[in-house]
Amino acid sequence: MISFAELFTRVLVILQCEEPLVYIMHSEISQLLLTIVNSFRKTECVLAHKITDGLLDDASKYLPLDNIECGTGVREAMSAASVSPVDVATFVVKARSAYIASAKHIIDKVQLTSSGLLKPLTCLQPGNRTKTSSRDYIAKLCDALP
Repeated sequence: MISFAELFTRVLVILQCEEPLVYIMHSEISQLLLTIVNSFRKTECVLAHKITDGLLDDASKYLPLDNIECGTGVREAMSAASVSPVDVATFVVKARSAYIASAKHIIDKVQLTSSGLLKPLTCLQPGNRTKTSSRDYIAKLCDALP
């Protein structure tokens, strides 16, 4: 599952920088969540709905096993190693389960909704400071202070 780690590499590199980056966490983690979900769900279903646990559990919206993203070269490597179709299907189902578990963990642990504080922190981004929505976000952040 080395290819699975590739999904997280970009975000981890960005968030390990020394400068304060709290204002981009919402957009970066939202993009990571969207990338993970698009790896196993039909794109039109993701675009039409807000990503929640319930959306992730709707198996009728999953991609067919042949279309689930397994990472660069994984399917080719399994084919070259003459892995049986049953074992390939088992691997893909487990990969889908890993995607679902990762997406659920992000949803559970990171407050991406407007009720959390990550979204309001986007007002600190230089390009957002003059937007009218930033005033509401600043008020929300002030309300959250002890």
